[in-house]
Amino acid sequence: MGSSFMWSNSSDRKVKCNNLVPAEITLKICSKIAAGEKFTVYILLPMWPEGVAGSKQVQDILYWQRSTIESMFKKIHAALVHRMQQCNGESIEVSDYLNFYSLGTREAPSTSIRLGIPSSKDERILAITRRHPVYVHSK
Repeated sequence: MGSSFMWSNSSDRKVKCNNLVPAEITLKICSKIAAGEKFTVYILLPMWPEGVAGSKQVQDILYWQRSTIESMFKKIHAALVHRMQQCNGESIEVSDYLNFYSLGTREAPSTSIRLGIPSSKDERILAITRRHPVYVHSK
């Protein structure tokens, strides 16, 4: 998830993440706020991007994703501030309109099937916590 059109740091815009979906979602939320209408967006993100977590590519993806989320929050917050100046006593927050989730599952030790002894640090952590990502795909 990345939309360089919205990033505040102009030097990052040369990356050309030309995904308009986050910008369109943000504009829709801002228009609903201006109209005083209730509208909530729930966005599911992968818990971990594909690839080696410490690699430059994955770290870049996470950075761009954070930049996009930050830009969305800033624009929605500005719309909320403007709306609250017009409506006295109304308490609204960005999370009333935009929420991000990463789905995961936690297995009970009694129902879990272990396939051998964990061989890496990550496998040991997963074996202890019993937490695993849930795959979400959308087109």
